[in-house]
Amino acid sequence: MKRPTRAPDVVGEAQLVMQCTANDMLTLVMDPERYRAVDRKIGAISWVRCSEDLQETLFRFRPKLWLLPSLVRSTQRVVRHEDQSISIRALPSWSDRLAYFEASVVCSPAGSGVLVQRQLQFWLSPPLRWTITAPLRRWLATDVQHELASARDLLERNGATTSDRTKR
Repeated sequence: MKRPTRAPDVVGEAQLVMQCTANDMLTLVMDPERYRAVDRKIGAISWVRCSEDLQETLFRFRPKLWLLPSLVRSTQRVVRHEDQSISIRALPSWSDRLAYFEASVVCSPAGSGVLVQRQLQFWLSPPLRWTITAPLRRWLATDVQHELASARDLLERNGATTSDRTKR
């Protein structure tokens, strides 16, 4: 399914300054098995495939989204755009008739750390739009903030940044 031309029905956004590098955060997001520890929306992962240059990851998993059926599986394409951002899109599927999804992670310098902005967008089919938009919006507002706080805790707890470790 192509991206709908109308505005998304539900947007979950959060931003947080982290004491790490953009590379640390983007590397974490590019590894869905590792990122699953901070993102409660990623359920069981069936498989992960990474490009040789590590700029693209495909993975199939069972999303854990509030009120949406957990029998749905999604295959997502995660693309890294240098040391600035990541775009995430679900590959075309029968479930596009229910919901279409896009997300991003954008990193920019902030003092001695990095400002991380996370956004998830959902376009819902009419039956879902009429019934779950408001509760899903409220749930995502809290969940995306929790996701970034968990990522910050994980990265800052590790101490040395990825770039520091590769210099040793």
